[in-house]
Amino acid sequence: MGTQSTKTRGKKNSSGMSDEKLKMAMLLFVSAVLLHGDKATYGIPKFLFGLIDDVDTFMQFSWGTYSYNHLLKQLDWAMKSKAKELHKMNENETTHTLMQASCFLYR
Repeated sequence: MGTQSTKTRGKKNSSGMSDEKLKMAMLLFVSAVLLHGDKATYGIPKFLFGLIDDVDTFMQFSWGTYSYNHLLKQLDWAMKSKAKELHKMNENETTHTLMQASCFLYR
């Protein structure tokens, strides 16, 4: 993509699609299907643009391991986010209960 000469840039592959279009389709698939699912707002990781320059390397990349690790990071973030939310709710309920008890005791 980045360092190709203009002679090879418009070259067609066996499917009749230009190499650049094929590379963009591959990047889109990896980003949309393997990494982000229905979250269309996320971008494509920068290192994938370097990886796609060599299609053979891109095809042999360990996508299963990469997407699994990506999923674990997303789950970790979601669990921490939910834990903070529950802690905040629990903290508010505890404070409220303690305030009610102190008011009851001082009556």
